[in-house]
Amino acid sequence: MKSKEKIFQDSSKEKKQKFSKLYTLLFLLSFITVVLQIPNSATHEVLSPALVQAFSEIEDDVSQAEVDEFEDSFQAYGDFIDTSEGQDFAVQRAELAANGEPNDPLFFQQWHWYNFTEDGSSGTNWTQLYQEIESLSEEEKAAFSEVIVVVMDSGLNYSHVDIPADAVFINTGEIPDNKIDDEGNGYVDDVHGCDILDLSGNCQDISDPSGHGTGVAGILLAESDNNEGIASDLGIPIKVMEVRVINESGFANYSDVTKALKYINNMVDAGYPIVAVNMSFAGWYEGELAADAELTALSEKGVVLVSGTGNSENQYPGKVGWPARRDEVIAVGGSGPDGCHYVGASYGPEIDVSAPYPSIYTLYDSDSYARMSGTSFSSPQVTFLAAILKSMNPDLSPAEVSEIITSTANLRPECDAEQIGSGVVDYMAAFFSVKYPNKTFLPFISNGGS
Repeated sequence: MKSKEKIFQDSSKEKKQKFSKLYTLLFLLSFITVVLQIPNSATHEVLSPALVQAFSEIEDDVSQAEVDEFEDSFQAYGDFIDTSEGQDFAVQRAELAANGEPNDPLFFQQWHWYNFTEDGSSGTNWTQLYQEIESLSEEEKAAFSEVIVVVMDSGLNYSHVDIPADAVFINTGEIPDNKIDDEGNGYVDDVHGCDILDLSGNCQDISDPSGHGTGVAGILLAESDNNEGIASDLGIPIKVMEVRVINESGFANYSDVTKALKYINNMVDAGYPIVAVNMSFAGWYEGELAADAELTALSEKGVVLVSGTGNSENQYPGKVGWPARRDEVIAVGGSGPDGCHYVGASYGPEIDVSAPYPSIYTLYDSDSYARMSGTSFSSPQVTFLAAILKSMNPDLSPAEVSEIITSTANLRPECDAEQIGSGVVDYMAAFFSVKYPNKTFLPFISNGGS
């Protein structure tokens, strides 16, 4: 049996909006990689020559048809934004708060929140849900901020200017910096979550040296309508607890993931209202894992588990990575601007739903922003929706949340369900299916660009 298996986590930052074939291939080759090891392995792996070789072969695996499909699907939006008309559109988007859109200056670049195709069906209907939530009372909005979402990743730069203070989990049972386990839960100074990688046992430093975890969390908690950067939180800041399992080199191992899941289980048992866990990593070890029991325990406690399928369509064709392939985990694939499968996103029989994959504008570093791509950034789009649904109805089981999300997803006729699951997640349809449980809602279709 092989003692080590590679898993991949994609966080390619894009600096262009129009992509040539060459840029597309460079884009695929720029993935950040995470290595997870099988249980009981205590050391972190470095990038091996075999893995470097695997990446160098991606160019041969990408067909011209796939490149053309990618370019065609994204070119229209990129070309439009680059025109003077597109720039006018951008300015108008930033000034349309009166029409129910946030005033954040970079919001227009968050294509994944929009529906801009001819029939308006490639986006997630986030914008439509934002308008709906704006009409809620302050009391109704307050219910959303009473739940916690855990992000298992590389850390969180929680001092980012676009992260509202009340969106970051605070463990009131801990006194910061005193190096004492004040609440007696076995973890020292777990004030905002826990750094599982700190061998001293001090959880406190959850800072993010790579920016990946901050980018993932930004899709959940970037403040909306604050005239700053991007918009993500729908004006209802759901609290985020960060559990750091990925080191600064972009690697992690299964034993650390198991420890992290144990920590989350302990926090649920202690009464913290954790409703969802986002896991933006994918592993390819196919044996039984100690972490599997922890996942099952969380699901049985009512916590919704969400993970990206991976970005290894070429290396592992027809396979979904771990933990997404687990029955109790919502497996999120990647969609492109055309609403269909995005080249490179892993898919297989276990895929449940998809969300926008390329060029996701999100938080990065302490005060900056970046475009990132991969199911790492598709996954939190679904996690956020799951948290909204659970905050609306805490009695929903994880299976019921999954059913709502998949049954209301938007599957375009020209898209392959084997590659995209039930379709692209639809915020508005899922929201209304919980708000009005006795009615059936199909995916919402709006006019393009709104």
